[in-house]
Amino acid sequence: MYRGLPSKVLFLYSYNGSQATFNSYRRELERLLQWAWRIEEVSILSHKREHIEDFVQFCIEPPIAWTVWTSN
Repeated sequence: MYRGLPSKVLFLYSYNGSQATFNSYRRELERLLQWAWRIEEVSILSHKREHIEDFVQFCIEPPIAWTVWTSN
């Protein structure tokens, strides 16, 4: 399930000189990985253009569970 993750970490590391860029990219990469694993239930390595289009739509209109924080 986590194949390809090291390349994502190396990509992020290449932006370690700019904390704001690094944080922004890290947040979006984490969102993409979580979506792939939890919503699509597939490895990001198998994604096609349609998956990315679905991800963009997900970001535009995320499920309420992904946008609301609740305390237990």
